[in-house]
Amino acid sequence: MSITLTPPGCSEIEHQEVTMSMPLTDIDDGALAKAAAILGTSTPEETVNAALREAAECARRLSALRTGAHVVSPGTPPGGDPREGREP
Repeated sequence: MSITLTPPGCSEIEHQEVTMSMPLTDIDDGALAKAAAILGTSTPEETVNAALREAAECARRLSALRTGAHVVSPGTPPGGDPREGREP
């Protein structure tokens, strides 16, 4: 959905176009509650957005593993070893 906004005092030429997704209306409440508990989110919007980011990150890591690339967690400092501090 595309919405055209014209702020007060601006001409039509200065308008800004904003693209927004339509809100989801049919979400499994049980799955949403479980995801919120796991992700530590407090609103449905935060939960859905966090779950989408997590799914994309999971797919990125899986793809890297399949291609043999070195997988590093987003929280690992540059040059850090993700295995550091783990028991052998």
